[in-house]
Amino acid sequence: MPGYEKVDDYINYHNEIRIKKSTTRFVGTVAAFAIVLVIFIHFKILVGTPSKKAASVNKANSIKTSTEIKKEPSKSNTYVLKDSDKYKLTDAQVKNLTGHELMLARNEIFARHGYVFKKEPFKSYFAAKSWYTPNPSFRGADSQLSSVERYNIKFILKYENMKNQ
Repeated sequence: MPGYEKVDDYINYHNEIRIKKSTTRFVGTVAAFAIVLVIFIHFKILVGTPSKKAASVNKANSIKTSTEIKKEPSKSNTYVLKDSDKYKLTDAQVKNLTGHELMLARNEIFARHGYVFKKEPFKSYFAAKSWYTPNPSFRGADSQLSSVERYNIKFILKYENMKNQ
């Protein structure tokens, strides 16, 4: 055989090529999976469904702050971020908020529309707000929110994820 001293050299050469091809296919498959995963996560955030990470952030914050919620005066008219439904938030407004305050601020946007919270701590926290009126017809869909509110939800969520990493 031209260029090969032994049959073993020929076999080893072809085995190396076969391994390189299968490795390339594997890497391509993993890359495609990663792209699909990123798109899926991005889509879930855009439609307002929290990712698993955001859900775990909410769960962790609700556990450690349930006593903080009890300290809230009854029928309070306060907001974490008062005008988050009217103006786009800035870094200066949110950078010093705790993860818990960010979580409440994000859900405050939905509460203004009367979103009916089914889980604690949101259910009791917003029920204690004088401005909160439950509205079962509001489902929290993007189409029911203004562009400013959608922007602020994503903006707050970005800070929540940074605080809880």
